[in-house]
Amino acid sequence: MRFGAFGFRKADTGGYNNFYLDSSFGSWGECARFRADGMFYFNSGFGSSGVAYACRAWVQFNGGSASIAGSGNVSSITRNGTGDYTINFSNSMPDTNYSVTGSCGRNGSGANANIFTVADNLSAPATGSVRVKMFWDNGTATDIDMVSAAIFR
Repeated sequence: MRFGAFGFRKADTGGYNNFYLDSSFGSWGECARFRADGMFYFNSGFGSSGVAYACRAWVQFNGGSASIAGSGNVSSITRNGTGDYTINFSNSMPDTNYSVTGSCGRNGSGANANIFTVADNLSAPATGSVRVKMFWDNGTATDIDMVSAAIFR
């Protein structure tokens, strides 16, 4: 397997700083670019570059103990009550217009579904934290063995 060269050059694309990859030894194609306003674009095989929206924080934790198994930009988990947690960010979000996605599961949970939701009725998302809740499918709050969340902005 052969790998091509990687280069950096400022091209005639509105002053963007572009990164080029020579994948066929002689045919340079744009693989990434930084716009003057800080936006990052990349081409991951779709034929053109698009804005990369990064995961600003992520965490996997045990709901019973609120102990973090792994995380990025999460300083701690606060257990507010059964199935009720606050995810605290190490570095605040620039505003509260972020998206939270998550999942939860229980070892040997049986037939009931586990539900992950942002608890904005209890506490509005803040730049430094977001509150989430876990439920059984019947609406009863429950501590879940494994909770995962990712925050995009």
